Amino acid sequence: MTRWWAAVRRRWQRLERALLGSVRYYRRRGARLGDVRAFSSPLLAEPHLCSFGNNVYVARDCVFLNHDGSVVMLHKMGLTDVVNVVGRIVVHDNVFIGMRSIILMDVEIGPNAIVAAGSVVTRDVPPNTVVAGCPARVICSLQEYVDKINDPERALWIESEAHIAAEVTRYFMEENHRGRKAVRLRQPGTFWTR
Repeated sequence: MTRWWAAVRRRWQRLERALLGSVRYYRRRGARLGDVRAFSSPLLAEPHLCSFGNNVYVARDCVFLNHDGSVVMLHKMGLTDVVNVVGRIVVHDNVFIGMRSIILMDVEIGPNAIVAAGSVVTRDVPPNTVVAGCPARVICSLQEYVDKINDPERALWIESEAHIAAEVTRYFMEENHRGRKAVRLRQPGTFWTR
């Protein structure tokens, strides 16, 4: 009976999240969410222990793990009387968290930080930094990253927003160029420059 009820509850929660959207769903469960810009279906293990600032972007399939499930097994073995280990997660203003990143408990991500896709964040992220890896470590400052993407040598100029996909495909696939390019638009008034 218990497993049946747990399965029904999980399905109901998935449906509720789909109908409400991630932001409203997690706010209802106690998460503190500021002006979140993108919140693409992350998993918040303990929403009431998560806090997000303003201008935060969370890409798809990110996991925020606020507890240590292994303690349950240790408790059942009789090795400890502890039933759970929990901690908060704080994400400050102006933060981007890349796709499929995992943020562990007792982590604070400082303001103006970028967490690269696939990172496993096990300790605090300093302000104004870019972190990547497993475990995540600082790879450069935010200013160094901005300087890289603003480098005119790395620019790929495109006439308008409508031509982005065609021009990028032509440049990389048909002309067989390699490397990274910062896409820039020549035509003002597109959604990138509004």
